[in-house]
Amino acid sequence: MRKKALLTRGDYIKKAQTAFNAFIRERDEGKPCPSCGTYHPPMIFGGQWDCGHFMGVGARPELRFEEKNAYRQCKACNGGSGRFAAKNATVHARYRETLIEWYGLPLVEWLEGPHEAKHYSKEDLENIAAKYRRKTRELKKLRAA
Repeated sequence: MRKKALLTRGDYIKKAQTAFNAFIRERDEGKPCPSCGTYHPPMIFGGQWDCGHFMGVGARPELRFEEKNAYRQCKACNGGSGRFAAKNATVHARYRETLIEWYGLPLVEWLEGPHEAKHYSKEDLENIAAKYRRKTRELKKLRAA
């Protein structure tokens, strides 16, 4: 049996998510963390940056691969309340404020609004992974030129 035949839908989601996340981190290179504003977070296990979803994948799986819902976010903020816990603010609240500053309230309201559920097939997920690997390569190539 071929290895590909053994892959589950979850495996395909992981591959697509990995490619998407890499693209978002590359796309937002040089931008600050939308939650805390840092440009230079401390180096911790797994690197400094994550792909942080404004509306979390668990709560809004239909926005998992929506580029307007994901931005490069420092690991400290993406992992929880981080440095904002003592200030009575939440990472999500600051993320929201930043997105409003950068892109306007209509985008944030759209992200927070209802969305139709997505039902990705294995083929859809393969295509998503390929699309974002290609977009990441193109961005890196453009930056190197």
